Amino acid sequence: MAPARNQGSRNGSPNGTRNGARKGRAQPQGEPTLLILPYNQHLLSAVYDVFYRAVHDSCAQDYRPEQLDAWAPPFDRAQGSAFNERLERNYCIVACLSFDAKDDVGGSMQVVGYGALTAEGHLDHLFVDPQYQRNGIATELCHCLENVCAREQHDQISVDASITALPFFTKMGFGNQAEQQVTVRGQTFTNYHLTKTIEAKQSLAQALAAAMAEAKQ
Repeated sequence: MAPARNQGSRNGSPNGTRNGARKGRAQPQGEPTLLILPYNQHLLSAVYDVFYRAVHDSCAQDYRPEQLDAWAPPFDRAQGSAFNERLERNYCIVACLSFDAKDDVGGSMQVVGYGALTAEGHLDHLFVDPQYQRNGIATELCHCLENVCAREQHDQISVDASITALPFFTKMGFGNQAEQQVTVRGQTFTNYHLTKTIEAKQSLAQALAAAMAEAKQ
């Protein structure tokens, strides 16, 4: 994704470090299973690391180093607090690889991506660890968040995509492209506002209410 106007980011990636990206991590053994879980504060460090590394590694060909530093600063207490507040304010899901069929959050589970959606149906964040990109993780996260939009009765989903992420979102069916300039921490970025029409779905509560009403007839 791309930097948000006067905010930390719209879309990039790191992994559990306090002051920047961690490289050369040892990988757990075994055949992994992809799980999509709700975000919670215990995952903050790992999620921020995905964000940091996705921005600094994946977007380096499209943005200058000083832009990347403004978009995704090193993790510290203030940055972490603001980042956590932003994710908790939105609907945020986390993609994890589990290397143990009996595992729950923790243990041999590794955070490899995440996405966040606002109440208005705007895709605020979507980032995957560079090491695990091109494996369908971003697609799975995007589909999950589109389904949330549909259940919330939105007829479209929007995103501000970075230059790097533009081909992905175009492939996912987003269109009505509008180039825009946003400023983050004194750095100006080019990104693209895109939208995608989706079909609203009944929520579970609405479906149950409709079924009960029909049963009474």
